[in-house]
Amino acid sequence: MTYSVYRRKDLESVIVPFFGRYPLISRKQEDFLKFREIVLLMQRKAHRTDEGFKSIVKLAFAMNQRGKQRRYRLEEVMRNPQRLHAEQLGFMS
Repeated sequence: MTYSVYRRKDLESVIVPFFGRYPLISRKQEDFLKFREIVLLMQRKAHRTDEGFKSIVKLAFAMNQRGKQRRYRLEEVMRNPQRLHAEQLGFMS
């Protein structure tokens, strides 16, 4: 079974509460706790400040240590987050 989430509101109202009630029994629980903190920070709009954004990025990079699917290294994101966001939106080539 696969459950796809497209809205942050679904993370807040469905995913986080579900895994709060039914914790993972593996190392993934540690990643979930970091993920939950990211969701809570974004709910408080911390991602809109430089310090909040940096906190979220550090938490995200602490999850899934192998990070096979990462496009950027932590240093690149911390050095110039606005450029990366602009590239993702297609404003830069």
